[in-house]
Amino acid sequence: MGKMTHDDAEKKLKDAGITTGGKCHDRSKSDCTSFEQINQGTVDGLIAFKKNSKGEIHITGGTETGHADGTKSHGNGYKVDLRPNPTIDDYIKNTYTDSGLRAGDSAQMYTDTAGNIVFAREGDHWDITFSNP
Repeated sequence: MGKMTHDDAEKKLKDAGITTGGKCHDRSKSDCTSFEQINQGTVDGLIAFKKNSKGEIHITGGTETGHADGTKSHGNGYKVDLRPNPTIDDYIKNTYTDSGLRAGDSAQMYTDTAGNIVFAREGDHWDITFSNP
């Protein structure tokens, strides 16, 4: 597995029909959507999620600055933000286990049975963590 460049990750995502936001991909700017140093497992997980959910996937946040720090963070390549839509909202709620509200921000949490994928509904987006790099 390992880390990917922005260009390689973006091509793989676009080839799978996943769209991305942002007017730029500079990792040091919070208003950009970067995939620089994203984990290959995160990209592969997103592609599998799109295939299984049969929903439109639009990424609004990647590895760019401006997200919370932590071991399994955006900056370390484990997380992405997705624009909600009825298809993926229903898929997450009907496929994954409701894990309650997250302490601190009360985001509604959903996990897979192995705890490898965590979905958090943070206001206007889904924050998704893929635990396997």
